This record gives sequence, C-alpha cells and structure tokens, in this order.
Amino acid sequence: MHLTLNARQPFNFHSVVMSHGWVQLAPFRFDEEHFVLSYVDRLANGRVVDYSICEAPGGVTVDAAGRFSKAEQSEVTGKVEWMLALGQDLSLFYKVARMEPKLRHVRRLARGRVLRSPTFFEDVLKTILTTNTLWAATKRMNLNLIAAFGQPLLSSTNGSEGARAFPAPERIAQATEKTLRETVR
Repeated sequence: MHLTLNARQPFNFHSVVMSHGWVQLAPFRFDEEHFVLSYVDRLANGRVVDYSICEAPGGVTVDAAGRFSKAEQSEVTGKVEWMLALGQDLSLFYKVARMEPKLRHVRRLARGRVLRSPTFFEDVLKTILTTNTLWAATKRMNLNLIAAFGQPLLSSTNGSEGARAFPAPERIAQATEKTLRETVR
C-alpha cells in the first residue's frame, strides 16, 4: 500500500514528529537517519499492520507491505491524518503568536502540531504512564503493557521483528487489577 496525504500548510513533518516524547514510545519506531516514522497498528478488523510515514511535498507518504482493502486504506488514512494533525487549521494560533516577539518564528517553522497516537485511548494511557514518574519508567511501563497485552505483528519488516500493536481497550479490560499492576511496574 502506498498513500500520499496532503497537509494543511504550513506543515513541517520534523516539527510534528519531534514535538514531544511520544515518538520514543512503542509502538512508534523512528529511523533518525532516514527520518521515517513507523507505527504498528491494530486495525478495526483485527489485522495488525506496520506502516511507515515519510515527509513528501505538501504532506506525507504512508507505505505498508501487502494489500489493503479500501476500508483498511481509509482507516489508515484517518489515523495518520489524526496522528500528524494534517488537517489542523493553525491560523488563529499563528495570528496570536505573531503578537509575542518570542513566538514570531512559529509560523515560519510550521510549529504548533503535536504528534498523537492514532486513538484517544492510547494517548490517555500513555499520559497516565507519564504521571509522577521518570521518563525511563514511562517507556518501560509502556513496553511492558504492549508486551503483555498487545497483538503481535505476524509479518515483520523494517526492524519490526517482535513488534506488537498497542493493546485494545477490551484486552486491558479483561485483565485483573493485580495483573495490570504487575505489568506496569
């Protein structure tokens, strides 16, 4: 599968990906040398896929191995648009930022977007894992959660061997409190 997605301008892929630490949390992977953001995702139909996102003129490209149905392509498109805030209108933000001398550069550098997970559920859990702890502990707890409850990627590419998708809410809901406590230690 190969998709080209447009972004509302101005857009800076680097700025979004490096906006905060989410890029360091699985199931994101980041190739700094080639500046490729990858993500292992569980689609609505249960299929686990690995897709790579790269900057392209006017937006990004999304690549994944194998055939994707129209519904799967649509789902991946929607998730990537959400993750990178491709359609977000930042014009009011830029207007206000121009009034502050220390922020006048934000439009020129296309700042303002923040990398998000493809689901609100994942963002909420990752946020909880950042509370009252060190960043190293957040990364460890996130990996433990994925290892214990995430669905595995069956065919790996681009360094994704052993990768798993972020756990579905239903999977975590089935766990006992004791199991969850032991998992996220």
